[in-house]
Order: sequence, then C-alpha cells, then structure tokens
Amino acid sequence: MGADNSKAVPIHSALLAKNMELSSLLKVLFHNARPSNKSSLAKKLERHRLEGLTGNYGNRPEIIDDELTYDHQPQKGVLKAAARITVNDGSLLFAPNSALALRAAENQTPAGYAINLSVPRHEAGRTFKKQEPITLVMQAAEPIAIGRGSQQQKRQRIVGLFRQELQADAQQMEAIVNDLNHATAWSDIDKLIASGQLTDKQGNDLKRQIAARILQEERELRTQPMNLA
Repeated sequence: MGADNSKAVPIHSALLAKNMELSSLLKVLFHNARPSNKSSLAKKLERHRLEGLTGNYGNRPEIIDDELTYDHQPQKGVLKAAARITVNDGSLLFAPNSALALRAAENQTPAGYAINLSVPRHEAGRTFKKQEPITLVMQAAEPIAIGRGSQQQKRQRIVGLFRQELQADAQQMEAIVNDLNHATAWSDIDKLIASGQLTDKQGNDLKRQIAARILQEERELRTQPMNLA
C-alpha cells in the first residue's frame, strides 16, 4: 500500500497506534528480563529485530548494550523552536499548555512520535544533530506568526510546516535504507561482514530485513496525529 493511497491511511494509523502499545509492552519485558549470556553476535542480531519499531521516547524498549536511538519525526528541535514563537505583542503563539508545547517538552518528548534506528542509520538521516532543518522551518514560521490571520489560522499554517517536515524526514530515511550500499547507513552491518561474523549473503539479507521494517514503519509514522494547533 502506498503512503499516498487515501484508503491506506487509516490502516497505517491503526497500525501506528498498535505499535505504540507494543512498544510499551516491550519496554516492560526488557526491563524485567534477566541478563543474557548470549554471544555478542546474537545480541546484535536481537537488537536489530527491534529496529524500525515506532513509539515515543517515554515507552522506548531498551536492552543491555543498546545501540538503538529514537529518531523523532518531525524533529524534536523543530517543535521546541516553534513552541517559542511569538506574535506581534510578544505573547506566545502556542500556549505553554498547548499540545505542541507538551510534545516539545524537555523530558524527551514523551508525547512525540519516533522510530527506533541503529545509530548509523539515524546519523545518515535528515535531522540527526543538524540545525539546518530547524532554521529553515523557523524562517518560514516566523513571518506567519506576525502576519495576517487569526491566531488559530497562524497555528494551523505552522502545523502544516511540521507535516511537511515529517514527510521530508520519512522520505530521506526511506531513500537511505533502500540503498543497501550506503556506506554510512549500513556501516554496522558491513563491519559484521568484514570481520567474518556474517557472510555477504547473510549481511545483505539482514539489511533487507531491517530496511523492510523501517519502510513499513515509516509509512505508518507518516500518518501520526498532528492535532497541535
């Protein structure tokens, strides 16, 4: 099902909601799990089975020696910057108790949506430790805040910018994982192949499995609620 298929949107939205529930359950499971005596390679493969899981920072499942990170989409920094936007009289466009302010909160965005990614995939993405996307959104948002229209209309237009950011973030990640030869994105799997822990076939099969999960979850993540105005 394509992300642009209107009939698929409610299905992906429902799957996203289920994944949020699953993420919470997995967090409890791994928290209560006993230390594992599995080999280093087995632990790595186990960790990769969690890659692509969507959820929020508050219910992120963690395992020992975790090398997974949560990629917030849209970028957390964008939401935090937008929460500080002021209008002509100097007051905040988004109230401190607004849905946007809560999603942009300092406590790791518990209400925000994110996808679990291995560090190399996250670093290869569009927003990892990057200021440029935040700057570009603010350059577009600030004129809206001081321009014409009601406060609600302004908020709705700025939330529209967040939706554009979400689509751009997802699109770049999809392009990255579709390229199995991307040197940065797949460096962790390539190291397992180079060290002889995985054969070329095993490594490429693992890449395809991870990519398939990420692509599926990105389709779902694109449908996240954006009731932030």
